[in-house]
Amino acid sequence: MAEEHITHTQAALDEVTPDHNAENTLTAQSATAGNAPAPAAAGHAPEPAPAVAASSPAPDPAMPEHITYLDCLKGTAPIPTDHVRKFLFQLLMVGGMVTFMATYNGIRHDGLDFVRYMHWFYPVVFCVAFLIRYTLGDAITNPIISHLIAPRLTGVPKAVAITAANVVVMCPMVSLVVSVLLAGNDFLSFYLEGLPLSAPFAMLVSYFLVGPAVKVFCYNYVRLNGASPIIVKLRSATRFLTVLFGGS
Repeated sequence: MAEEHITHTQAALDEVTPDHNAENTLTAQSATAGNAPAPAAAGHAPEPAPAVAASSPAPDPAMPEHITYLDCLKGTAPIPTDHVRKFLFQLLMVGGMVTFMATYNGIRHDGLDFVRYMHWFYPVVFCVAFLIRYTLGDAITNPIISHLIAPRLTGVPKAVAITAANVVVMCPMVSLVVSVLLAGNDFLSFYLEGLPLSAPFAMLVSYFLVGPAVKVFCYNYVRLNGASPIIVKLRSATRFLTVLFGGS
């Protein structure tokens, strides 16, 4: 009798207890039916699903999109770290410094007659200076800046120290090349006489003119992740040349 009573009680409970599995299945089917697109009416095309906007790349907080001349003097404009802008930065820095320093030493040696041979003088000095920059220059200045200057200084002192480190390393070597090209056999006396003046001149030009100009150009006009005017023009020129020469 007890077993019969238990069996009847269990059956009664099974009848009143809801089936949770069936309930979950019905709920899932209802949700799916609610999210499914309604069937298109006869003669009407189904509405296209809304397009998901592509997420734009997050800006690098260490690379500001816009800087000013005062930012460069205050040392708040960081050096480019990506390969493209770093190469362009070095290229323009060397080109700007060579233009000023070669002109200064050329006029110091020959006066205005320097104009007669500057058409070959600038390219030769630039190529040699760029080679020095990417071999000896970087190998010497990078450890000095990263281990001695950057951890200890900030702001204007840091900017001045970095400029001084580059000038102290690069100016003697490039001035020696310039002296050999200008003075020939008398290069040593010309070099020793001019170096005490060339170094301060290079420091002023780099800190107040060439450095800020190159940084402002690289940050404000060369953007790798946006519609930079320079990048847009380069892409347009590339497409034009491709079509012109029969490319697809």
